Amino acid sequence: MVSHEQKRHRDFVKGLREMADWYEQHPETPIPAAPSFMIMVNDGVSFRKAVQAARSGKKTEFGNYIGFSKMFGGVGWTIAISRSVICERIQVGEREVPAEPAKPARTEPIYEWKCPESLLSPESAKTAR
Repeated sequence: MVSHEQKRHRDFVKGLREMADWYEQHPETPIPAAPSFMIMVNDGVSFRKAVQAARSGKKTEFGNYIGFSKMFGGVGWTIAISRSVICERIQVGEREVPAEPAKPARTEPIYEWKCPESLLSPESAKTAR
C-alpha cells in the first residue's frame, strides 16, 4: 500500500514533469525570474537524507536556518532546517547595551551557532545519523 507521503511525492514528481513538458511546448511562456524550490524540514533525518541524495551542492546560511543548495540546470533547489534542530548555540561573549528611554543599561549575551560540518557534506551525511 502506498503511504500518503509516497503519493504526495509521486504526484509532485509527475507535476514537475508535466510543467517541464508544457514549458518545452510553449517556449514563448515567461519563466520565473529566479526559478527555485525551497524545502523546509523539521527533522535532522530528512535533512541528512536529502543532503546525501544531492551528492553535490553547497552550504547556505540565512538567519536562524542552515541549508544545502544544488542547481539543476537553471533551477535551484535548497533544503533547509532551523539551526536549533541540528546545531549547538554557544555563548561567545557579552555586550554592553546602553540605557534607552524606559530601559536600563544591561549586559546581553552574544551567541554563535556551531553546526557539524558532516551534516552539510553529501559524503559525510551517509554516516551522520
